[in-house]
Amino acid sequence: MSAATEFAVAAGSNMVSGAMFNCFDVARVRLQIQDGLGQAGHYRGLPQTLAKIVKEEGLLGPWRPGLGAAIFRELFYGGFQFGAYGPIKTALGTVLGSTGTGQDSMLHKVVASCCSGASASLLGCPTDVIKTRLQCESGMRNSAGVFTTGLYRGQKPTYRHSADAVVKILQREGVGGFYSGVVPTVIRAVFLTAGLLVSYDSFKQEAKIRGWATEGLPLHVAGGMLSGLCAATTAAPWDLVKTRIQNDAKGEYRGVLDCMVKTIRHEGAFGLYKGWLAMYLRLGPAVVVQVPMIEYARQLVGLSYFGVID
Repeated sequence: MSAATEFAVAAGSNMVSGAMFNCFDVARVRLQIQDGLGQAGHYRGLPQTLAKIVKEEGLLGPWRPGLGAAIFRELFYGGFQFGAYGPIKTALGTVLGSTGTGQDSMLHKVVASCCSGASASLLGCPTDVIKTRLQCESGMRNSAGVFTTGLYRGQKPTYRHSADAVVKILQREGVGGFYSGVVPTVIRAVFLTAGLLVSYDSFKQEAKIRGWATEGLPLHVAGGMLSGLCAATTAAPWDLVKTRIQNDAKGEYRGVLDCMVKTIRHEGAFGLYKGWLAMYLRLGPAVVVQVPMIEYARQLVGLSYFGVID
């Protein structure tokens, strides 16, 4: 029962934060794909991107694209990312043996985070593909249904909404279409989840051992700020590759390595970190909101604090 409860607590908290910070996701994907569409410079950094979208598409312009898919994605991705970590770490303690100190080893944390991240991304990949395509191909439309803003201005949308995307992807690409870019998606999730959960779990552990803080809101917020920064930095290159491959309808990239090589060749090594600030501002505040919500909800339903060995 505790594993199901952990999943439910994590899924609910992530769905709320996913809806709140979808605007940064929309800005991130537009920054990441504009070069591949031959429109480099249309958006110049996060503040200008958000301001331009709001000016051209209204206050809700950065939030609307892919919002339903983003919320539904967190049901699977967010639920398993946070919810599977504890049970996997407990199982590893049984298989590999306890440290005998009342604390988890770094090996337990890394393996548990990688497993939970990989399983979460595999389950959430179909909704992630839909979300990404709707966010990339977005903007204001005129009466004829043609985009007048965004990176696809002058074109009609491929998908009208999430349900239409499901039908058309099935018709045109089959079930495999929902797993477009699955390799970079899983790699991204592994790096992101390891950066997120290992740093948060370890920070809490060290803070309590050294007497810096006890379990409570200040510790959870501080840990969330640090883990959001670690997660965004470790996952950013894989996030860019994932976004470009998932939106690659013309077959420009032959795989993960080809996409990375072409990005570095045309945009330099720092091109892999394009959209990093947008990613951090989507992920960082979301984690600062998610973590205290998850910790509080865990206490309400009778679970121990996140990362604590029962």
